[in-house]
Amino acid sequence: MSGNAGGELIADIISTSVPPEVAHPHGKNSLALNDGVGTEDPYLAKRLSVAVDVEADAGRRAPAVERETHPLPTEEEARTLRKVADSIPKTAYLLCIVEFAERASYYGVQTVFSNFMQFPLPEGGNGAGAPAPGTEDTAGALGRGEQFSVAIGLLFLFLAYVIPIFGGWLADAKLGRFRTILIGVLICGVSHIIMIIGAIPSVLQAGHAVGPFMLSLILLAIGAGIFKPNVAPTVLDQYQHQKSYTKILPSGEMVVVDPEVTVQRIMLYFYAFINVGAFFAIATTYSEKIIGYWLAFLLPAILYFSLPFLLWYLTNKLVKYPPDGSALTKVYKILKTATVQSKGAVWKKDFLDSAKPSRLADQGTASSTITWSERDVEDVKRTFSACGIFLYFVIYSLLFSGVVWCLYNIADLGPDINDGGIGEFA
Repeated sequence: MSGNAGGELIADIISTSVPPEVAHPHGKNSLALNDGVGTEDPYLAKRLSVAVDVEADAGRRAPAVERETHPLPTEEEARTLRKVADSIPKTAYLLCIVEFAERASYYGVQTVFSNFMQFPLPEGGNGAGAPAPGTEDTAGALGRGEQFSVAIGLLFLFLAYVIPIFGGWLADAKLGRFRTILIGVLICGVSHIIMIIGAIPSVLQAGHAVGPFMLSLILLAIGAGIFKPNVAPTVLDQYQHQKSYTKILPSGEMVVVDPEVTVQRIMLYFYAFINVGAFFAIATTYSEKIIGYWLAFLLPAILYFSLPFLLWYLTNKLVKYPPDGSALTKVYKILKTATVQSKGAVWKKDFLDSAKPSRLADQGTASSTITWSERDVEDVKRTFSACGIFLYFVIYSLLFSGVVWCLYNIADLGPDINDGGIGEFA
């Protein structure tokens, strides 16, 4: 069993966290690029047409809903009345089921990767990776050892949590979220098929399973990385209200229906589906032990292949928005310009200031080539400063992952744990 399930769930939540401009829809996001309001920027007029105001953007997101007769709360009502969540659209629930199926299949196969790679086919087993009934042997298939298992396992996690950066950019800048989700589903589907083929007993016994398994593992990481960052924002897109309004409950109580409270409730359901999906790893763990790896990989695939049907059903029912650009593109340009202007001195405190339009203009850079503002540069500086806390996650992950992988490998020794003199310490 994989030794990083807890870290996986934590990273999963981080990588699908609610965008600030969605979680706080009642004002401008001070950390968002392209805000472009209230800045002393000589190039503001040129870029005003592409500036984004989150409050004003509400009209684009939900023009029909916002024209409904929902009375806005007064200042006193907003301060004193109880805030409640709005009703959640059916499509949001269905997308949560989509996330459940994808995460259950992901955790289901990822959990058995370690034993599959590390241990050989058990002696006296059924040839599918399962040990002989009644023995304490560990399920296995490839027999490549602990070093190989840990290295490839960590490579898989690395890819699965770095590729989402590309997946988010692809959706925002090129394809849109729904089309990007479909691409991720297709890639993961191919991965599951190859994984099952590589776990067929005849393939395992012939020693030909390494190639199919490695290909499927890499495809799964790519597909999950493209799929994962776009589901949560698509779920939130389904809720259209952007402003609070008052209503009277059947009990006679007047309340304020708050979009922020509604978004919080939607995401609680979303993460609950993720956590429930993670329990599917129990089924695959028992499958590898009792039947073999073909079943351990088949069960997640059966669940996973409900996704195409769910997404087909949702195609014409979802609220979808076309790609409207990604802040990553602008961040890349700012970093590239700052690196060139500072001659690679990235450690200097004013490193990013060298990319400010005012400085570039003083050096004779044509304003037509500058597509960002002074505020954009300041936002990038604040973002990097705020993200400094995540450097501790690097140390935590190195220690946590290494220790837990070793603990699981010690546990896999079973009754042999006292061999080699370990028992002499008792």
